[in-house]
Amino acid sequence: PACVVLDENCTNKVDDDSDGLIDCKDPDCFKHPDCKTPGQEICNNNVDDDSDGDVDCDDSDCKALPLCQGPGNENCSNGADDDGDGAVDCDDPDCKSFPACQTLLCKPTVDFGTINPTGSSVTRSLDARGRPDVYTSPCVIPGGGEVVGRFRLSAAADLKLTYDQKSGDHAFSLFRAGVGEACNANHVSCFDPESAKTGDFSIKGLAAGDYYIIVEAFAAGLAGEVDLTLSTGTPTTKEHCKNGIDDDGDGAVDCADLDCTFTPGCMTQNCGVDVNLGSLVINGPSKQATINTSTGGDDVAAKCAAGGGGDIVIRIVMPQAGGISVTVNQQGWHTFGLHRDKGPGTTCTADAGSCFDSNGTPGFIIEYGSVEKGVYYYVVDALDAAKGGSVSLSFSAFQPRGPELCANGIDDDADGLIDCLDPDCTGVVGCPGPVCTPDYKSGPLVVGAQPVTFQLDTTKANNDQTVSCALGGGKDEVVEIELAAVSGLQINCNQFSGDQVLGLFAAGAPRDPCDKNPINCADPKTGTLGCGFIFPNLQPGKYYLVVEAFQPGKEGQMQLSVSATPDHAQEICNNGKDDDGDGKIDCQDANCSTKPICQGQTCTPDQKVGLIVKGGAQQHVAVTTTGAGDGVASSCANGGGEDAVVAFTVAELVNLQIDFAQFGNHVLAIYEDKGQGFACDAAPVACQPTNGQATGKAQFTSLKAGQYFLVVEASAGGSEGSVVMQVRAK
Repeated sequence: PACVVLDENCTNKVDDDSDGLIDCKDPDCFKHPDCKTPGQEICNNNVDDDSDGDVDCDDSDCKALPLCQGPGNENCSNGADDDGDGAVDCDDPDCKSFPACQTLLCKPTVDFGTINPTGSSVTRSLDARGRPDVYTSPCVIPGGGEVVGRFRLSAAADLKLTYDQKSGDHAFSLFRAGVGEACNANHVSCFDPESAKTGDFSIKGLAAGDYYIIVEAFAAGLAGEVDLTLSTGTPTTKEHCKNGIDDDGDGAVDCADLDCTFTPGCMTQNCGVDVNLGSLVINGPSKQATINTSTGGDDVAAKCAAGGGGDIVIRIVMPQAGGISVTVNQQGWHTFGLHRDKGPGTTCTADAGSCFDSNGTPGFIIEYGSVEKGVYYYVVDALDAAKGGSVSLSFSAFQPRGPELCANGIDDDADGLIDCLDPDCTGVVGCPGPVCTPDYKSGPLVVGAQPVTFQLDTTKANNDQTVSCALGGGKDEVVEIELAAVSGLQINCNQFSGDQVLGLFAAGAPRDPCDKNPINCADPKTGTLGCGFIFPNLQPGKYYLVVEAFQPGKEGQMQLSVSATPDHAQEICNNGKDDDGDGKIDCQDANCSTKPICQGQTCTPDQKVGLIVKGGAQQHVAVTTTGAGDGVASSCANGGGEDAVVAFTVAELVNLQIDFAQFGNHVLAIYEDKGQGFACDAAPVACQPTNGQATGKAQFTSLKAGQYFLVVEASAGGSEGSVVMQVRAK
């Protein structure tokens, strides 16, 4: 009898089709669900799975495979591996344009046709009633009916989707079409209108290619009919890139519009990537980058750098939520920041993200324990212009043990408890938690002091707190930490029994639970640091360190040591905090005096008369307000008048008398000098009008010892002139 070639079974550890390749090693299985890993390049689906800009055989991950060794002579519909590269029919890259391969596993029922980058508008009616729920969408509860549509985007565009829900309640999910793959294999975006009947949303900067749009009922019983319009704006109306208006109607405004990407005003509003590493596969191989900030421009202002240093931006993608570990070897002194992409028309650091000051340490490891799915920019910034150098980085992703989402009706962490019934949700909005009562207190931790050590035993504790890197339900103990100055928190521990994780929280209001304000979470069983690490860049104040069993039954005993470590935090000049611990905030800090944001916020007097002595000689002062500028708003002036400022000091409690002669009409006002970062009129003391008198006296009583400003201000615009004064203290 004739030989029969079997199809490859992708999960039986047998070479079924006798091509020498077994299961996931066989190209026939590359797209099988059991062989796909999020973020790993699939070499025969015509999709850039690892987001590094290269597709299939053009990707370095695929070039060495037999199916990428030049074009073959594959018949795409005969069930045979005609060119002997191990891939049959639609699993062979040679067949990526074969029509039958486009819809082999996904069979859309609605076709929107080709959408051009401008001037397209296509409307279709989709009815999900009576339809099965075949494909999983990320923003609905499984069980609702769905309809799959397809479209081809001929070039990159800002795509606007406008919906009119005639009946039912639906969500909209967009997927990139992969050759020979299911409709929902390559997720792009998901939008839930939350029951709104009409509206629109935009997907900015969508790449050219084939797509599936799945319209799915939010839950069983909510299927209905929807009119959906896909459009790309009006070609006759160009986008003006700085007027705050969506001129071309594609849903993208100004610099967020693809049309504005290369306009001069928007060039600085987009993130310039120096290195694109693409996706990090959870527990997969690491990705390396070697950079040199000495040759990089000063394009990004890292919030914990002094400024002026060269920087390099590395793009990485997390195809699924997880942790990121970064191994660093550096020359020079750099800061390292992880920032989530905020979309087109935004800078690399539009998301505040994190910033770690390395203190010039040559080699170390940084871990980010809870990173959501998405695109991120890793900014390496020399501390200042003299601190640049070569930096080698190795990025890897690891799998934390997932948290419960507390308002979706789903048992996310598979512990049998849903939403507020799960201890993970204690303290989350809608799931109130107990008032914080720490089990231990460290007292003030000072840099250079000996560590404080505790003996913890969670077997005797209660389940009161929730940390993000535990499954939930485990018992916990809380250590109150007090930092006396800006510092890092050094953690060292030995787990004698059990399996426990550590979460750090900022102290909140007196009635808040300990876990109200999460900062970070560390699982000693994942990543590379174990239980010896630092929580960096912490402000002075109180914190709670929660030690929780990873899951019920994993309670145990732990020896925990905590100490404060040096942390050279830089002053951030617009966040309302004393970042560098010198007692001065924002523009009040001398480190901010040269920053553009602080220019004009510190009072610069026109004259300084120095010390006015009680009972001493009078001071002669002459000013003119004409052309002086309107920098002060005195309480007894009508506004709009120009002014002059005179600084003086008194050494004891005095009454101040001012004899004046003037042209024009002015008011005389006294203000306390509050110092660096404060305007002249920041602290008013008293204000007296002259009522236009040519000569007269003004009295200011009970001035305490200190520094002051005397402001001579025209009572209104147009009443400026010259003023001569004799000032004495009594």
